Amino acid sequence: MTPAHVMRVMAAMTLIAMPARGQIPTLRPEVTTAIARSTVRPGTSVRATLRMRLPAGVHVQSNTPRDPALVPTKLTVDVPAVVSVDGITYPRATDLKQPGREQPLAVFSGAVAIEARLAIAPDAPAGTLIVPATLRYQGCTERVCFPPAQLRVEWVVTVAK
Repeated sequence: MTPAHVMRVMAAMTLIAMPARGQIPTLRPEVTTAIARSTVRPGTSVRATLRMRLPAGVHVQSNTPRDPALVPTKLTVDVPAVVSVDGITYPRATDLKQPGREQPLAVFSGAVAIEARLAIAPDAPAGTLIVPATLRYQGCTERVCFPPAQLRVEWVVTVAK
């Protein structure tokens, strides 16, 4: 094992949640959320961003993996009644060639930004809205994949009068 490989494995291990005895470890990437404008008017849209940082040497499948047996990275927004999702935009995947596979994997690695466009209904009452979401993913290294995982996140939006 080369020193560079050891450093990649150590970096990956820093984000692995330590399991209870007999459980398999899971990968917990650093995840943050941001909203383009914290205050919006009824009848307008706002961009909500989820940023995920993966350690060096770790990747997740794209939202549209080439192999249907692989776990896609997927953001699901649980919208309140006065909010709808006008679309979710994923970054462009990169190709990862692996020995024994004819076709490269379509993956995300490093810093990943996923954007959701949230439309606020024209009749939305003034006040604070909590917009929860779930990120589903499966982290992998060149040699091993962690169990699929889900992270709950949320955005806070203030609807103006």
